[in-house]
Amino acid sequence: MKIFIATAFSFFLLFFIWIESYQLSCFALFFPVVMLAIVTYGYYELKIHQRRCFAKCYLKKDTFASKIFVSKSYFIMLLYTILTTTMVASTFTVVMGFNRLLWIYFFIHILLSYILFIFLSKRLKYTLNEEYNLLFAREWTINIMALLLIVVFTYITLNSYTPTYLSSSLEQTITSAMASSSSSCELIDSILKYTKVADSTFWWIVNESTTQINNTLLKTFIWIVFILYNSLALLGINRLIVVSLYLFKKSNI
Repeated sequence: MKIFIATAFSFFLLFFIWIESYQLSCFALFFPVVMLAIVTYGYYELKIHQRRCFAKCYLKKDTFASKIFVSKSYFIMLLYTILTTTMVASTFTVVMGFNRLLWIYFFIHILLSYILFIFLSKRLKYTLNEEYNLLFAREWTINIMALLLIVVFTYITLNSYTPTYLSSSLEQTITSAMASSSSSCELIDSILKYTKVADSTFWWIVNESTTQINNTLLKTFIWIVFILYNSLALLGINRLIVVSLYLFKKSNI
């Protein structure tokens, strides 16, 4: 239970301090960097284990190919750093618009992730080597809980979540969206403005399209496409939660 409490506390502290501090100074960038480090570590560790397993199963020991596969790859680190940087930027922009219902669900999501992760780690220890037990439990938990998070977010978005800056005019929508979040830090402000323009434009198109269309099935399809567009942030949040559980479990907290 300590793992769950530590993960929930760290998760909400990270995002709530970000929401309260991003307008004030560039110090707020510390919080996206923390998430970037955690998520990138998870990706990098997984890929290193996969490469070592491949080398152990298929390649002769001490050959050139074997050494390449088991050695650290800075290219892989760079690739996943770029991927996670995009994911983190999307996450920290999107969370500012989340309503109370979503934050309540995230608490439930952390609890469910904890239960599933502990369950899988206990079950898999009878099948897998100890070295890979927690790693497999982590990745399976990430995949399963990502699907659940997307389903829940879809339901909440279709039934309640709509940005307050939406209006009948696209120009007014973009202006209101950009005014809804700004920062004295030039880098943060530039990122926020870029993402707000993209998000508000997409929201306006989706909202206007569904208003003009009477076909319920087509409306639902348009909303789902939009939600999938925002799924990068959801995947980032989900991976942050489960990797945090994994790290606290490994540290024997």
